[in-house]
Amino acid sequence: MAYMTIDGRKVEFTDEKNVLSVIRKAGISLPTLCYHSEVSTFGACRLCTVEDDRGRTFSSCSEEPRDGMVVYTNTGRIKKYRKLIVELLLAAHCRDCTTCVKSGECVLQELAHRMGVTNVRFQNTRELRPLDTSSPSIVRDPNKCILCGDCVRACEEIQGIGALGFAFRGTDAMVMPAFNKPIAETDCVNCGQCRVYCPTGAISIKTHMDEVWDALKNHAKQVHSERVAKNPDRIAYAIQQFEAHGIEYQLKNEQTGHFHCWRKSDDKLFQFYAGTGTIQGFSQVRGIHSLIQMLEG
Repeated sequence: MAYMTIDGRKVEFTDEKNVLSVIRKAGISLPTLCYHSEVSTFGACRLCTVEDDRGRTFSSCSEEPRDGMVVYTNTGRIKKYRKLIVELLLAAHCRDCTTCVKSGECVLQELAHRMGVTNVRFQNTRELRPLDTSSPSIVRDPNKCILCGDCVRACEEIQGIGALGFAFRGTDAMVMPAFNKPIAETDCVNCGQCRVYCPTGAISIKTHMDEVWDALKNHAKQVHSERVAKNPDRIAYAIQQFEAHGIEYQLKNEQTGHFHCWRKSDDKLFQFYAGTGTIQGFSQVRGIHSLIQMLEG
């Protein structure tokens, strides 16, 4: 059992892997952009920086806790430091927040409000990059990337794919697929884990709502059974069975294989879907031969 002092309060810790975990265990909310306990520690954003009793500052996510440590999480020096970090991130970030798909859910936006960043003093000198819309499931916007590395580690360590990685160095650093290929030309499996971990709108889910609404408005389109489309002989086989057993029937829809048919004894109506073998009203009974037995009863 060991103890450390956080903001003047003695806190017990056991097997926590870093100072950040102990601080959060104590109920103190420390901001981060690149830390997730499920993946390896990267230490890129430096927002979790704290100060010790000797005035030394360090990132709490990458520092192991030691018995007797004394740390301060919200000194004036640290608050100015964090605010400057957020301001610098915003300076190199596309700031179309009102129309961004992540607006209201963006961690960077929330931190800017939390730190009181109301003005960005620095000019954005980054080159405007095109969006990567090649994937059927996600959209990559390099202009909103803050180089936290969350997507890279999630893809590599959780999914084991490694479709994304860091390229170049210094101010030219970027997150991209190898050789800057479109994401659709990589081994990406469209799982969306990169989107789950991305704190900004740099990776978002591709929406197909416009296409769906257009399809719904198109009265010429019909929804039909995939099994009928793949097996058109199901309808012909059902008709053959009806006629062989003298069953009165009516094909209501050729796309879905929807039949109306009547029982011989009392003319009771049965509805049958050839594509799925479903008999309406009978969840436990399926198939044309089961239907024939019921119709002849």
